[in-house]
Amino acid sequence: MTPGLWIVCGGAALIAAIGAEAYFKRNKRRSLAKSQPDGFYSRDIERKPGFEAADISGIEQTHQENRLKENRNWRKSLGKLFR
Repeated sequence: MTPGLWIVCGGAALIAAIGAEAYFKRNKRRSLAKSQPDGFYSRDIERKPGFEAADISGIEQTHQENRLKENRNWRKSLGKLFR
């Protein structure tokens, strides 16, 4: 076989593998409990009364996680337009 034919066959095999993976993963849903981070709600930190919202790093971390999830969901919904 010629090198060009090998490249075409390899490309076809790669496209078939990607399509098969997408087909088998298409309807798998994760429950909300499984999508939550494990150690996010820490009860070990002692806070003084009135300072519950003073943990800015935790708030910023939550905002960053929400932004990432929104971007991922947006990309997934955009992918549905091209099916």
